[in-house]
Amino acid sequence: MPEDEREELASRLQARKTEIFTEMASRGEIEARPGVSELLDELEDGGVRLAVATTGTRKWVEPLLDRLFGLERFEAVVASDDAPDRKPDPSAHQLTLERLGLEGSAAPGIEDSANGLRAAKAAGLACVVVVNDYTREQDFHDADLVLDGFGRPDAPVSVLADPHRLDPPGRLDVDTLRRLTAGSDSAD
Repeated sequence: MPEDEREELASRLQARKTEIFTEMASRGEIEARPGVSELLDELEDGGVRLAVATTGTRKWVEPLLDRLFGLERFEAVVASDDAPDRKPDPSAHQLTLERLGLEGSAAPGIEDSANGLRAAKAAGLACVVVVNDYTREQDFHDADLVLDGFGRPDAPVSVLADPHRLDPPGRLDVDTLRRLTAGSDSAD
């Protein structure tokens, strides 16, 4: 297929994917991964500033975040509307850091794909990867921690890679994320 046809097809597919995600989000068909709400509550209770850096469109990302977690808890939400280059380009992470007034070393990234990991690392973030069924077999050798889920007390995660020996307590938690960014001025 000629390159111009590929680009046009990719653009149409991306637009259709956005339509589908927008419809699913508005109907409440997308659920949070187990353990995410608990992690966000713990981070918020610990005084950690929360932000989202995504290459999804604001049209579906903000309603989804609002329905699942409450949009007001996120100090910054950077979407493809703000940083149009898709991951592994680091611009979404860089703009998020800029909006928070932080250096990359002060904030860990949590990603679920190899492209997300590369984007976080290129922005100077330590990065935890929480795999999903789609990304489980991708290459995460540069990750600072790789887990098979977020975990909950009744459903602990499996640690797939832990090069810094962070030894999370069966779930991703605020203390593990703070140890990951230890040595910086702030883990928030």
